[in-house]
Amino acid sequence: MATMDEHPRPRRPRPPTIPIFTRNVPERPLFLPSDTTSPGIWQHSLPPQSIFNRLLTLSQSEQKIDFSKVTPRSKTRIKRMKKKASAQVNQIAGKLHEKWCRDRGYAPRLKTTADGKEIDIANLDFEDLPPKWQRENLAAAESVLDIMKSHPGIDTESAANLVHVGWLQRNRDWASPDQKKDYEDLSEKEKEKDRVVVRIARRCYP
Repeated sequence: MATMDEHPRPRRPRPPTIPIFTRNVPERPLFLPSDTTSPGIWQHSLPPQSIFNRLLTLSQSEQKIDFSKVTPRSKTRIKRMKKKASAQVNQIAGKLHEKWCRDRGYAPRLKTTADGKEIDIANLDFEDLPPKWQRENLAAAESVLDIMKSHPGIDTESAANLVHVGWLQRNRDWASPDQKKDYEDLSEKEKEKDRVVVRIARRCYP
């Protein structure tokens, strides 16, 4: 009678890995395990949370995910995490709008929509604003959330500096000369605007 040592059980072959995430700039891609036999590169595998953390550091235009190459369980987890992050972005954006309205004493700020309708954006809830007037708050919220995720434990001043850099990238074309300065050269009033974004983000994303 043969023993187990004489006839060892063959090892199960390691499943290949295939790239599911790349940037538009040269960078090492991330990989997830796959049960398919399609060609792949023998690299380390990363869990969905690692992939999602990388997603948060990229703009929407840089994100490229082929969900057909992701295992169903991982696909579900990634979509759930993206949905949670989207809710956090909307929450931060809403709080920023509320702060802006409050600081103005809810003084009317009339704007005309594309269809010719006049609205008072200072007395509308964030979710009721047309997309055009939600855009900057959403961009600021997404930017500061990226900072919180990418730099755990970052102090307020450093985070505010990065918030200002992101704001300038989006708004340099119309920013005033005083606003185009580096963060350390800004007036205290302008610095405080960036700090407010960080404080609100910290309350929504502790």
